[in-house]
Amino acid sequence: MKKIITLALTLLLLFSMAGCGSEATDPEAEAIASNNAYMQEKMDEMTALGMELANAYVEHAEMFGYSQEDMQVVYDTAVAQIETANANHQSILDGGGYDDETLAQMEEVADAAIAGYTQSKEQLNTALEAAGII
Repeated sequence: MKKIITLALTLLLLFSMAGCGSEATDPEAEAIASNNAYMQEKMDEMTALGMELANAYVEHAEMFGYSQEDMQVVYDTAVAQIETANANHQSILDGGGYDDETLAQMEEVADAAIAGYTQSKEQLNTALEAAGII
């Protein structure tokens, strides 16, 4: 009886160890996890820059000849685009994560958005400096 219990516990332990360790040692899973973390950083940066820019434009709407209501429409559109990008990102994560091909495609999109937001932020800051606001 001791041998059967020992065998059963040994098998249970082996199955538990196999279940816990299989993903951690799978090179493909490690690459996807690394890609996921990298894209999460990109998405966080894109979201932060986009929201900062949208908020700044709403705050200084009158300076550009727009009403707060007009800029609220622009703000809502920017927020919707950011939310869509984040929803797409989450869908990819839920679907298994970023393989190398998906990473390359989405990285290009995120980099373009970040570059656009950065350029717009620089232009806004230049205008705000010229107006003596910052």
